[in-house]
Amino acid sequence: MKLRLLQKYTAHLVTAYSLQWIPGQGDDIVTYLINADLVAIVETERYDASIEPIIETMSITQYMIGLCKSHRIKLAVALDMARKDMGLNQS
Repeated sequence: MKLRLLQKYTAHLVTAYSLQWIPGQGDDIVTYLINADLVAIVETERYDASIEPIIETMSITQYMIGLCKSHRIKLAVALDMARKDMGLNQS
């Protein structure tokens, strides 16, 4: 379901990696790296699919502001994998 949401709200989706998942009482908040240049934070209702998801997008630079070391490492690994998926890595 979340992949379809990302495809609907993100133009030219090639690859997506989950960076963080925060489960709530009635909703989930998941942060994704989209392709190799965009971060999307998606908040979805867990029990009521009729409620429209909230999607916030930002650049990688914006996302990195205030990011702790462990999340920076996760982002670096996801960026490497996304670039490989998109054929952007120089080997």
